Amino acid sequence: MTKKILVAIACVLALAIIWVVALRVAYKLTSRRFDQVLIGVQANLAFNRLIDDRRMAFLLSKGCIDQAKRHVDINQDQDTELLAEFYKTGLPPEAIQYINLRDSKLLSTLGTFKSRYGMRWTEKVCK
Repeated sequence: MTKKILVAIACVLALAIIWVVALRVAYKLTSRRFDQVLIGVQANLAFNRLIDDRRMAFLLSKGCIDQAKRHVDINQDQDTELLAEFYKTGLPPEAIQYINLRDSKLLSTLGTFKSRYGMRWTEKVCK
């Protein structure tokens, strides 16, 4: 009887060890995939910012101040609209704290934010 109990305990311990190892492997695989997705999103955001900065530099180099202002206004409107959507669905506490530290009045406006442009706008051509 004692031998059977020891074998049962050994089996339970072996299963527990296998379970812990499997959890760690799954966590590492998930973490790697998440890191790749996060890097991809950050790369896309950096690229989009680079394109916007190039557009702004072009407009300013041509002396197209009104078009540059409109470009900035449209970008701010779109970014605020996206942030408002995130806010309405629930921002993580870290994001709320980050925003509050930099612009304490912004969060109170996001709940009722309405885009001035919607999905369509026009930009005057700079010549």
